[in-house]
Amino acid sequence: MAVSFHVLGAVGVSVGEDFLPLRSAMARGLLACLALRANQFVSGPQLRAALWRTPPASASSNLRTYVASLRRCLEAADSHLTARLSHVRGRGYRLSGDPPEFDHLAFRDLARTGRQQLDAGDVEAAIESLTRALAMWRGPAGEDVPPDSHVREQLQALNESRITAEEDLAEARLVRGVDCHLVSDLRMHLTQHPLRERPYALLIRALYLSGNPASALEVYGRVRQVLAARLGTDPGPELQRVHRAVLQHDEAALRTPRAALG
Repeated sequence: MAVSFHVLGAVGVSVGEDFLPLRSAMARGLLACLALRANQFVSGPQLRAALWRTPPASASSNLRTYVASLRRCLEAADSHLTARLSHVRGRGYRLSGDPPEFDHLAFRDLARTGRQQLDAGDVEAAIESLTRALAMWRGPAGEDVPPDSHVREQLQALNESRITAEEDLAEARLVRGVDCHLVSDLRMHLTQHPLRERPYALLIRALYLSGNPASALEVYGRVRQVLAARLGTDPGPELQRVHRAVLQHDEAALRTPRAALG
């Protein structure tokens, strides 16, 4: 039966269709630490540093308690799973499994494949890979681990990868041909990430290609104001290239994946 270790959202373990969360937030933090370094030994000091900003005097004994809690969860999921969590004195703890069993590794592999397919011009395959990658997410990475732990900071890199994959998918949809939901999806994306230049560039391209050049120029003017007011900067090279393409009515450039534009 298929086993998965989850950090893309709530942290936990699933066997088949059954998702088994851990009741203890600290045990979830431990699972996240070990999953992020799947198939590697993580030392006790490294785990304590990840779980506590200032480890308490009882950190070592507490860590053993959380390990026991994680073992009980694995045993409840499948008695054979306890062998996945190993401990070697002097080396630390290791959570073992095939890479596809860890959702963040499966996501990264699909997202990387999708980007490579997009760069190679295989747009339909890119859309399929990126859609599958993003479907693995059930919320912010490690959303239920202790908020003041260093592991939460480590998980932030995954959230950044998710944003990039969402933008890669939007670009693939644009290159295929602007669909009826792309503009609204990009506007929604920008409400969540208002200082990211790439989705503004994608929105400008989508508006122009859907027959609305005036709105495309309006968006460029707005992003210039936002960047100046909040960051004290001008639009970067990508936004400037897109703006020039709109002014020159260069539809071919606006349809070209940004990787091909240099």
